[in-house]
Amino acid sequence: MHPERLAHGIANEIIDYFVVPQAEKIDAKIFDALIQINKAHVLMLKEQRIISKFEAARILGALLEVEEQGVENFKINPALGDLYMTIEAYVIDRIGEAVGGKMHTGRSRNDLFQAALHFALARKIHEIEVETIHFRHILLNLAESHAGTIMPGYTHTQHAQPITFGHYLLACFDAATRDFDRLEDSYRRINLSPLGAAALAGTGFPIDRQRTSDLLGFSGLLENSLDAISEKDDVAEVLSVLAILATNLSRFANDLVYWSSLEFGMVEIADEYCTSSSIMPQKKNPWAPEIVRAYSMNIAGNLFKVLAILKGLPIGLNMDLDVLEAAVWDSVDLTVGVIRIMSGVVRTLTVRKEIMERLSSEGFMTATELADTLVRKKMISFRTAHRIVGLLARRMIERRLSVLDITNTMLDECSVEITGKPLGISNEDLRNALDPRVNLELRKTIGGPAPAETRRMVRQRKRRLTKDRLMLREEEDRMTKAAVRLRKTVNTICT
Repeated sequence: MHPERLAHGIANEIIDYFVVPQAEKIDAKIFDALIQINKAHVLMLKEQRIISKFEAARILGALLEVEEQGVENFKINPALGDLYMTIEAYVIDRIGEAVGGKMHTGRSRNDLFQAALHFALARKIHEIEVETIHFRHILLNLAESHAGTIMPGYTHTQHAQPITFGHYLLACFDAATRDFDRLEDSYRRINLSPLGAAALAGTGFPIDRQRTSDLLGFSGLLENSLDAISEKDDVAEVLSVLAILATNLSRFANDLVYWSSLEFGMVEIADEYCTSSSIMPQKKNPWAPEIVRAYSMNIAGNLFKVLAILKGLPIGLNMDLDVLEAAVWDSVDLTVGVIRIMSGVVRTLTVRKEIMERLSSEGFMTATELADTLVRKKMISFRTAHRIVGLLARRMIERRLSVLDITNTMLDECSVEITGKPLGISNEDLRNALDPRVNLELRKTIGGPAPAETRRMVRQRKRRLTKDRLMLREEEDRMTKAAVRLRKTVNTICT
């Protein structure tokens, strides 16, 4: 079957190299969406008296047959160009063109496929939000367990100041929370209905756009008919959100890769998330976080691809957008995968607390607190204290000494060289300043790494997580209720 305007069907090379490959990527994602949208459209046509109840019942009956077969068993004909045309051909074959041909009244494939994308993508965003909440829950539990587990904090990959592993995990949690917020923002813009825009200029039939929107559980309309069929900035926004989310996960994964090495040894990744070597029997390779690190670039790459496509397109529908849709579904699937992988890695992670604590005493990470102590106790400027402690650090390194080797005399020698006079700091003040755990206890300002402050942040974030779960449950309830209403209304017409 092909439109009479065209004398020939689709060229084989287009079918072989474009239609079939694209269908394999997209059809399974939007099959259910197309069925539900067709049902809602037919119900609306009947309610608006554009078609009769008898005609609506016949069309809906054929659609229910397609739905019952499912995408796995429904035979798609690539020669018809796409999934929708195959569905329409099935309906017409079952009940005849005189009735089945009315299913497409008052709409275009343009608003139909745009609606299918929005319908299906809104639900996938919801799924990713659920996965993100699960991941955050795992992070929060581990952070609570390690609120007092001291470890080195790094800047420029160098030992900087002591923190706790719990504090580090809360940083990852907060990044994931921002990812969640961005997902929710993009969900609100995706969950809008373009149905009724037709090809670009709406339709002369007295359709009810709000009715189809309500039947499908959309939260509103993409109102302008031209914008409704051509906009893709909201889809680009979703890709951007997924790229940021994947990048955050990649940075976390990268830390775990290095921290699980022999040189660090601070964590051990569970065997089920690792591989061994084909030649070196001693190897345990951190395969899972490496996968996350690699595939995050695929997700970012899809964003770049889509932006490049959109930049060169005029406003209106263009076939280039089919490539965009394939990129979206690729990013969605990869994002679900990398979140689940990282959830498993963190849930099964072994933390080497004793190694973390040992490393916290290396690299003179308490230098900042020593400088702060000089400011508090000796009333000198921080810049002067910074110079004195900096000179002390250089001499320690040159003499290959550790923090435990520092004495009041060494500090006074540096002070004399910088200021011309000794400091005379007490041994107790010196030892406290150099103790990583005392350092942590002092850093109890809002958001600091003090164990007590970490525990407060955990409690606050637990409340936030509960709030987010409740919001998602409400969204899911709205979608479920809309689906139930649609099914019941269809059954009323068909029985």
